[in-house]
Amino acid sequence: MSSSSSMGSALSYNEDKVKEGEAEVIAEVNVDRDHLSIHETFARLETMNIRSKDVSFHMSVNPAEGEKLTREQVKDLVSDIMKGMGYGKQPYVIYRHDDIGRTHYHVVH
Repeated sequence: MSSSSSMGSALSYNEDKVKEGEAEVIAEVNVDRDHLSIHETFARLETMNIRSKDVSFHMSVNPAEGEKLTREQVKDLVSDIMKGMGYGKQPYVIYRHDDIGRTHYHVVH
C-alpha cells in the first residue's frame, strides 16, 4: 500500500490498464460522479480535504493463487478491509488486474 497527496497517478495507472484490456473496474464505492470523470471526481474531493497531507492511497489485494472470487466476494472482501482501516464510508474504486499471470485487485482511495 502506498499513500500520496493525489489520486491522479494511481487512477491513471489503473485506467491505462483498463484501456489495455489488462484490468476492469469491479466497483466504484461511495462515489458520486455527478457526471464527472473519475479523475475529476476525486480531484474535487481532494480539494475539500485541506487538513490532510496524504489524501490518497493505492493498495493491492492478492487472493491465494488459484482462488476464484466472484465480483460480490471481492466487493465484500475489500469492504471489510476498508471498514477495518476506518475508510468504509470513504470513496474508492476497485480494479481487477490480470496483467501478471494471476488475478489480483487494486483499490484506489
